[in-house]
Amino acid sequence: MVAATFSALPAEIHVAIARYCSNNELINLCRTCKQTNERCLHVLYRHVDLQGDRYDEIFAPFRAERQVTNSYKRQHRFVRALLSHPEYGTYVRSFNGPLFKWSIHIPTGIRETMISENELWGALLLLTRVQSINVGAISLLTSGHFTSEFTLNIPSRLFQSATSVTLAGYMEYNLAKTILNAIDPAMLKHLGLDMVRDLTRGKTPHLTRERGQDGLFVADDATTGLLPILRGRCTSLRTVRLRTLGEIEVPHVPSWEAAEEARCVELASFIRSVQATVEEFTYEHDGRTRKTNTTLRAVDERFGRLVFPTIVSGIWPCLTSIELKGVRDSTIHGGTAEMTKQLKAALGVKICVIVREPGQFTEEEYM
Repeated sequence: MVAATFSALPAEIHVAIARYCSNNELINLCRTCKQTNERCLHVLYRHVDLQGDRYDEIFAPFRAERQVTNSYKRQHRFVRALLSHPEYGTYVRSFNGPLFKWSIHIPTGIRETMISENELWGALLLLTRVQSINVGAISLLTSGHFTSEFTLNIPSRLFQSATSVTLAGYMEYNLAKTILNAIDPAMLKHLGLDMVRDLTRGKTPHLTRERGQDGLFVADDATTGLLPILRGRCTSLRTVRLRTLGEIEVPHVPSWEAAEEARCVELASFIRSVQATVEEFTYEHDGRTRKTNTTLRAVDERFGRLVFPTIVSGIWPCLTSIELKGVRDSTIHGGTAEMTKQLKAALGVKICVIVREPGQFTEEEYM
């Protein structure tokens, strides 16, 4: 009897084995021989994760340059592979990771791996069958100092086939808007806006970035203007996860307060438009809000006045769970205990209701 070899196994067995391998194991497996490479390469590219580190470590200013450099090198290798082999783009079903652009003061460790912005867009346009994306985009000016300027020739067809979209961290409003305009809202199943912030100055007319008296810069919440793009068009949406920084407790800046008011109005309108299909809804604010002696913060007052009434008064035929986090005591609704009571009364006892005063993220993570 001739001894069986790995290469003699049927192609479907190779693929089944590949699906149980880690990313590093898959790379080694694809390097064993040409036949195995041809059979298993599509498994390697099916789920692309360029993140490496947690988002709160990559997008937080003043983090170690090494973390950013490692993630950028992953992006470089991925882009080069796709530009050399465009067919690889059709293998990708999920894409997770930050998009980097170096502006000045480029670390010597990555100067030889620089890719242009047009090369980045060219590679991403090859992801014609991607179904799930989780991305943020930042421009690095110098070690630990980020902006979010991706303004050069942003293509209008990014991630067109995506049905699960999460935008996270620093991202210019125009890029986020382009992505949401490219997808088909009727096919969207999951939407996540995870602390999307715009650090550009004067790039978006309805948002500004001003300095408070304590010297802190206020990062614009780039979600303002995004939800109206999808409002009334998401007929298949199942899960919604929205996380925002709320506000920083510095002396009030009129333009900031107006932008926050507009954001809450847009949020309430969007919630009303998707209540018919959403099964899981999560909202969180209060990431960097400083401690205050007052019992009612502006961020909670706005939520209680503009957003909460929409949640409790609407009809949610498909809802199974709702979670509100970071919402502190509100004189309008009697605090988190009263909000929980009202939600259960309005939505039904079968709905899982969670209202938590502290949020999951802290001020130190994003300062």
